Amino acid sequence: MNVKFIHSNFFFHEFKKNFDAVWVCMVFGGISDDLLGQISRKITMRLNPNGLLFIIEATGNSNKNGAWKIRTVKDLLSFFPKIRLKKIITYTDAGQEISIIAGRKFSLNLYE
Repeated sequence: MNVKFIHSNFFFHEFKKNFDAVWVCMVFGGISDDLLGQISRKITMRLNPNGLLFIIEATGNSNKNGAWKIRTVKDLLSFFPKIRLKKIITYTDAGQEISIIAGRKFSLNLYE
Protein backbone atom coordinates (compact mmCIF):
# COMPACT_ATOMS: atom_id res chain seq x y z
CA MET A 1 0.00 0.00 0.00
CA ASN A 2 1.40 3.38 -1.00
CA VAL A 3 0.10 6.05 1.42
CA LYS A 4 1.29 9.64 1.66
CA PHE A 5 -0.06 12.38 3.90
CA ILE A 6 0.26 15.73 2.15
CA HIS A 7 -0.11 19.18 3.66
CA SER A 8 0.47 22.17 1.42
CA ASN A 9 -0.94 25.63 0.88
CA PHE A 10 -0.30 25.13 -2.85
CA PHE A 11 -1.58 21.57 -3.02
CA PHE A 12 -3.23 21.66 -6.45
CA HIS A 13 -0.35 23.56 -8.05
CA GLU A 14 2.33 21.23 -6.68
CA PHE A 15 0.68 17.84 -7.11
CA LYS A 16 -0.61 16.96 -10.56
CA LYS A 17 -1.82 13.50 -9.52
CA ASN A 18 -5.19 11.95 -8.89
CA PHE A 19 -6.03 10.36 -5.57
CA ASP A 20 -7.95 7.34 -4.34
CA ALA A 21 -8.84 9.07 -1.06
CA VAL A 22 -8.91 12.63 0.25
CA TRP A 23 -9.23 13.48 3.96
CA VAL A 24 -10.20 17.03 5.00
CA CYS A 25 -10.47 17.83 8.69
CA MET A 26 -11.59 21.20 10.11
CA VAL A 27 -10.51 23.24 7.09
CA PHE A 28 -13.61 24.36 5.19
CA GLY A 29 -14.85 26.65 7.97
CA GLY A 30 -11.92 28.96 7.31
CA ILE A 31 -12.71 29.26 3.61
CA SER A 32 -15.24 31.58 1.92
CA ASP A 33 -18.06 30.08 -0.16
CA ASP A 34 -16.47 31.28 -3.42
CA LEU A 35 -13.08 29.76 -2.63
CA LEU A 36 -14.65 26.59 -1.25
CA GLY A 37 -16.51 26.23 -4.55
CA GLN A 38 -13.21 26.38 -6.44
CA ILE A 39 -11.50 23.96 -4.05
CA SER A 40 -14.39 21.49 -4.09
CA ARG A 41 -14.28 21.38 -7.90
CA LYS A 42 -10.51 20.71 -7.80
CA ILE A 43 -10.94 17.97 -5.18
CA THR A 44 -13.66 16.38 -7.30
CA MET A 45 -11.51 16.62 -10.44
CA ARG A 46 -8.46 15.03 -8.74
CA LEU A 47 -10.39 12.26 -7.00
CA ASN A 48 -10.33 9.02 -9.01
CA PRO A 49 -13.65 7.43 -10.04
CA ASN A 50 -14.97 5.58 -6.97
CA GLY A 51 -12.42 7.51 -4.88
CA LEU A 52 -13.29 8.29 -1.26
CA LEU A 53 -13.74 11.73 0.26
CA PHE A 54 -13.83 12.17 4.05
CA ILE A 55 -14.83 15.48 5.60
CA ILE A 56 -14.80 16.28 9.32
CA GLU A 57 -16.18 19.76 9.84
CA ALA A 58 -17.99 21.99 12.32
CA THR A 59 -21.64 22.04 11.30
CA GLY A 60 -24.82 23.70 12.46
CA ASN A 61 -27.25 26.46 11.66
CA SER A 62 -25.35 29.48 12.98
CA ASN A 63 -21.88 30.81 13.64
CA LYS A 64 -20.99 30.94 17.31
CA ASN A 65 -18.39 33.68 17.10
CA GLY A 66 -18.40 34.64 13.42
CA ALA A 67 -14.67 34.00 12.94
CA TRP A 68 -15.19 30.48 11.59
CA LYS A 69 -17.92 29.81 9.01
CA ILE A 70 -20.27 27.13 10.25
CA ARG A 71 -22.21 25.46 7.44
CA THR A 72 -24.99 22.91 7.59
CA VAL A 73 -24.32 19.37 6.42
CA LYS A 74 -26.66 20.05 3.49
CA ASP A 75 -24.58 23.11 2.52
CA LEU A 76 -21.34 21.10 2.62
CA LEU A 77 -22.87 18.33 0.51
CA SER A 78 -23.95 20.89 -2.11
CA PHE A 79 -20.30 21.74 -2.85
CA PHE A 80 -19.68 18.16 -4.04
CA PRO A 81 -22.54 17.17 -6.42
CA LYS A 82 -20.46 14.48 -8.16
CA ILE A 83 -19.58 12.69 -4.93
CA ARG A 84 -22.14 10.51 -3.11
CA LEU A 85 -21.56 12.02 0.32
CA LYS A 86 -23.60 11.28 3.41
CA LYS A 87 -23.33 12.19 7.05
CA ILE A 88 -21.91 9.28 9.02
CA ILE A 89 -22.26 10.73 12.51
CA THR A 90 -22.46 14.01 14.40
CA TYR A 91 -20.89 14.61 17.81
CA THR A 92 -20.28 17.60 20.07
CA ASP A 93 -16.81 18.87 20.91
CA ALA A 94 -16.35 21.93 23.16
CA GLY A 95 -20.00 22.82 22.61
CA GLN A 96 -19.75 22.72 18.81
CA GLU A 97 -21.50 20.22 16.55
CA ILE A 98 -18.96 18.29 14.43
CA SER A 99 -20.04 16.08 11.54
CA ILE A 100 -18.20 13.27 9.83
CA ILE A 101 -19.19 13.05 6.17
CA ALA A 102 -17.94 10.47 3.68
CA GLY A 103 -18.65 9.13 0.23
CA ARG A 104 -17.41 7.97 -3.15
CA LYS A 105 -17.07 9.86 -6.39
CA PHE A 106 -19.53 8.74 -9.04
CA SER A 107 -17.87 6.35 -11.45
CA LEU A 108 -18.05 7.24 -15.14
CA ASN A 109 -18.06 3.55 -16.00
CA LEU A 110 -20.35 1.03 -14.31
CA TYR A 111 -17.55 -1.53 -14.36
CA GLU A 112 -14.89 0.61 -12.63
